[in-house]
Amino acid sequence: MPHIFGAAPGDTSTEQDETDHYWRASADAAAKIPNPMYVSSTATTCAYNKTKWSHRCKKFWLTVGGLVFAVMAIVLPFVAVNVSILSGEMNNISVRLAKVERK
Repeated sequence: MPHIFGAAPGDTSTEQDETDHYWRASADAAAKIPNPMYVSSTATTCAYNKTKWSHRCKKFWLTVGGLVFAVMAIVLPFVAVNVSILSGEMNNISVRLAKVERK
C-alpha cells in the first residue's frame, strides 16, 4: 500500500517514483500561478498609497478648487470690462488719429 506522502518505507518501486515526480511537477506548476486570494504585501502597499494619494488630491482640489473658482469669478468679469473699456478708448484714439491725418 502506498504511503500518503510518497513511497512507503521499504518500497522501491519505480511506479511510485514516477507518480511522485508527476505530482511534484504539477504542484510546482500550480504554485507559480498567481492566486488573487493571497495578495502580496507590495500590492497592498501600492493600493494603500493610491488610496492615500487620491484622498490627498481630493482634499487639495476641495480647498484650492474653490479658491480658483472664486478668483476666476472675480477676475474674468474684471478683465472683460477692462478690455471693452480699452477697446473703446483705442477706437476713439484711432478716430482722432484719422482726423489728424486728414488735416
